[in-house]
Amino acid sequence: MLSNRGQKSAASQDIPWRFAPGGNNVYDKISNPTGVISLGTAENNLLQEELGQYVAQNVTIPALAFTYRFSTMGGPRFPVAMASHMNHYFNPHTPVQADHILTGSGLTAIHEMVALSIGDPGDGILVSRPVYGRFELDFGNTAGLNIVYADMDGLDPFSPGVASKYQEALDASATRGIHVKALLIVNPHNPLGR
Repeated sequence: MLSNRGQKSAASQDIPWRFAPGGNNVYDKISNPTGVISLGTAENNLLQEELGQYVAQNVTIPALAFTYRFSTMGGPRFPVAMASHMNHYFNPHTPVQADHILTGSGLTAIHEMVALSIGDPGDGILVSRPVYGRFELDFGNTAGLNIVYADMDGLDPFSPGVASKYQEALDASATRGIHVKALLIVNPHNPLGR
């Protein structure tokens, strides 16, 4: 028998709009050229073959990568490389140091860690919409946080004009008793691709 939390989590997986319609009718260039291409996920099925070939030819994984030292925390080299990348390409106001970098086994796990660290059940995370629909599960299943949507109504979600949209969403959530703990900015944006 599942706990109440387990039952709620299992039921949330069945909300239909979270996945593209079509079930097994997934696009394949050869076997199903009229199938559905989902734009609701970050998968790029059109590049899988080429990406697989590139990785097979250009990526070497050392045996040490299969030890705890190189677990989901990224190993000793990754934080240094990521800090260097961030500083080189984004020129942040305050340089990123290797010890500023924390990693996890994927964004869903990281979202859950953040949610458990910054909020209490019933608190909120502010997000622009349209946006990837699974954030509700990432932040809500275990931590019990709510996603508070700020509808952009066609505005570029990275433009200064969206501040008023965020304020409207904050005000509306306050009237519902939801205390927003963070603003989640999705970059590159899913589904808009910016």
